[in-house]
Amino acid sequence: MATSSTISPHCWTNWTSRGRSTWWATSFGGTVAFSYALAHPHRVASIISIEAEPATEGWGSRMSQLLRYLAHEMTKESTFADIEAKSGAHHAKLARNAADKFHTTSIVDDLPTGPLMSVPELMSIRCPVMSVLGSEGLQAGDPHLLGSVLHNCRTVIMQGQDHSVLVDAHRRVRELLIPWVLGMHSEIPWLYEAAEAAALGTAPAVLADNVA
Repeated sequence: MATSSTISPHCWTNWTSRGRSTWWATSFGGTVAFSYALAHPHRVASIISIEAEPATEGWGSRMSQLLRYLAHEMTKESTFADIEAKSGAHHAKLARNAADKFHTTSIVDDLPTGPLMSVPELMSIRCPVMSVLGSEGLQAGDPHLLGSVLHNCRTVIMQGQDHSVLVDAHRRVRELLIPWVLGMHSEIPWLYEAAEAAALGTAPAVLADNVA
């Protein structure tokens, strides 16, 4: 038996009868998922990380720069007009809510400073991880960095997508994630290989290069 719950708008869990959960998380929700797995390894069965990375020192530095840039850009009305033109009025409203938090709280200063995890702590996370990234996303500079550190990480790069891959390509993401979870907890791991190949239009043999 399994039940689902929402931790935040960017993070969901699926709890099994054994008390372990699969975390489905995007952006900062993925950062939270990695920190939870470090603190409670016996409670996490796996992590699906979508355009996300753990709260390391490098992440903190990049996040600080990004948040300050966004806080500045969100002082411009043209920013919200561009978001509405691309993604609709709802996302423009969400952006305005985010801008309000940027400018009325200390989140820009507080968020990137911790608590942060060391590389050895990150390496101690042993649960299976799927990292789904856009080829033009925030980790485009080194998309396989996470996979090179974690013990069991599969990296999938979705071409032509950026940080909003879950919004812009949600059907393709779903086609990847559900078979991965099912295959991981069954005796037929090839179930995932076939589904990934279909979703990405790639031969299964090529996908092995994404497995760390």
